[in-house]
Amino acid sequence: MPLISIVVPVHNTSKYLSQCLTSIASQTFKDCEVIVIDDASTDNSRNILKKFELTFDNFQCIYLDKNIRQGGARNIGLDRVRGKYIGFVDSDDFIDKNMYLRLYKKALSSDADVTFCSYNKYYSDDRIEKIPPPGRRLWTSLFKQEVWEDLRFPENVVFEDNAIGWVLTKLTPKTASVPENLYYYRMHPESTTKERNTYRIDDRITTGFVHLEECKKRGYYEKYNDEVVSHFVNCTYINSVWYCFSHFDTPNTDYLYKLQNLIKTTYPDYYEYKGTKATPEHYRKLAWLNFMSPKLAVFAQHKLNNAIVNSMCRAVSLPTIGKLPPAISTQIRNEFQDSLAQTTPEIISLIKDIDEILEELGFDPSKV
Repeated sequence: MPLISIVVPVHNTSKYLSQCLTSIASQTFKDCEVIVIDDASTDNSRNILKKFELTFDNFQCIYLDKNIRQGGARNIGLDRVRGKYIGFVDSDDFIDKNMYLRLYKKALSSDADVTFCSYNKYYSDDRIEKIPPPGRRLWTSLFKQEVWEDLRFPENVVFEDNAIGWVLTKLTPKTASVPENLYYYRMHPESTTKERNTYRIDDRITTGFVHLEECKKRGYYEKYNDEVVSHFVNCTYINSVWYCFSHFDTPNTDYLYKLQNLIKTTYPDYYEYKGTKATPEHYRKLAWLNFMSPKLAVFAQHKLNNAIVNSMCRAVSLPTIGKLPPAISTQIRNEFQDSLAQTTPEIISLIKDIDEILEELGFDPSKV
């Protein structure tokens, strides 16, 4: 029986697949099985998998005729694992040759439920951005097998991690970490969570309710109510409002109204939950404006985007947004808005503007 089982879901990643699988096959820790699930790929992924399956005895490849998304593919892998420990690698990423050796040694010495390392963001021009430890993610972790005995991902949706991520933290109370960046997370536009104008808000809603049901089933809803509801609100409402702007060339008002209805019919007092304060301040304020009126949120976010683009234009000596073609200003916004520090004078000014709107609506901005 192998000590480690590595589960790799694959869907149309032939451009990166050989690098990913080679990095796994080259691991200095050899007592492992690799379960690769081809999720109905239509590119050259299957041919690549067949070559690896013939070359390496510890590779087992499963070929699906119907696409069930990453969560479903992972579930099929989980149903077949035999190892005492389980790891996950995404097929467009790659790993350091010592990753599983380092994780296994630490897991063994600490008897942790989950052991994890940090990771690097890997860009198309070969730039590497080191993410400071701890960097815990599903794919940087090595789990005891029993953690997954009665836990599975939702299928046929994206954002499947939202459904079980919080529960997973409760199932792994004893943790250990390796202070090294051993996983390479590829930054590229093909990612299903980075697509523009095709954002699947319904999947966020679905996985949010799966999270609630999973917590109720395990008795967590009553025991950790603030944490459970806050996770639902943060992932399903607050972050989704932000994504309706950041993932569309023009704000998707249909989704914004759908989200407004969702939060008003589930947790209309959502801002009273302490855990919702974990999201960025301007996310929360836009979410509150959307709660009052999606039109107000659109107005405020338009000012926010202009402030971010103008800040970045000055940083790279480009004209401000009024003189830039829309395609270029959109590109700058998309590439830099998440990393821009939220303490620039323009952002501070914007937050004050939103505060004025909130006050006019009779709400104390400090409570958002």
